[in-house]
Amino acid sequence: MEDKQEDVKPVCEQIRYRQRAIEAEAAYQRIFDEKTARCERIAELEANVTELQVEACRDELVISGLEAQLAEHEWVSVEDRLPGLSRHGQRIMAYGKDGYGYKIVAAVSYDCEFKKFRILSDVTHWKPIHLPAEKSEAKEPGTSIASKIMRDSSFTGKR
Repeated sequence: MEDKQEDVKPVCEQIRYRQRAIEAEAAYQRIFDEKTARCERIAELEANVTELQVEACRDELVISGLEAQLAEHEWVSVEDRLPGLSRHGQRIMAYGKDGYGYKIVAAVSYDCEFKKFRILSDVTHWKPIHLPAEKSEAKEPGTSIASKIMRDSSFTGKR
C-alpha cells in the first residue's frame, strides 16, 4: 500500500504543478488584457487630446479673426488718429456736438483738405462705417443701398 501512495505522490505533484502553471498563465493573460485595454484607452485619450488641440487652434483663429473685425469697428479718439487722410470725404460715424450744441452720434464726412468734420463740431471720437458687402450677382439698375435711400421720400424730403 505504501508503494501505491508513493506512486500517487509524483502524480499529485504533477497535477499541482499543472494547476499552478494554469493559474500563472491565467494571471499573465489577465495582466496582458489589462495592459492592452490601458494602451487602447491611452490611444483613445491621445486622439481626443489631438482633436481638442485642433479645435483649440480653430477657435484661436476664429477669435483672432473676430478680434480683428471688432478692432475695425471700435471708436477712435481724434487725439489718437483722424480718419483716413487718403480718402477725401470719407463717410464715418462721429461723436460730437450738432449745430444746437447737443452731443450726438451721426454719420458725417471728414474733409481731409480742411481737416474738419462736416455737420458736427467738437468731435471727440469717430469710427468707419462698414456697409455689408454687396453680392457680385447681376443686379437690376438702382438696387444698391445708396439708390434705395435716394428714392425713399423720407430721405429726399419729398412727400
